[in-house]
Amino acid sequence: DDDDDARDDGDEANALTFCADARSEKIRDIAGDARGEIAWYFPETREQFRVTGTLACATSETAAKDARGEARRRNLWRKMRRGARGQFMWPAP
Repeated sequence: DDDDDARDDGDEANALTFCADARSEKIRDIAGDARGEIAWYFPETREQFRVTGTLACATSETAAKDARGEARRRNLWRKMRRGARGQFMWPAP
């Protein structure tokens, strides 16, 4: 199973994973301030859910120093559709 490559114990097992182009400005923003928040809003019920936490980037450079981080990064890449991966070959954002 592909998920076995990236399975963690402890806090990382409950981590949310997002994908972004390492060339984007948001990666530099995270390096300057790793606090993050995501929110969902359901207008019909007027409910809002927020998740806050600390962000960490796993680039090819940083993940090379961390075997589990590298496994998670590669596993995410394998799970992406071909079209989504192709966007990383476009000019820098």
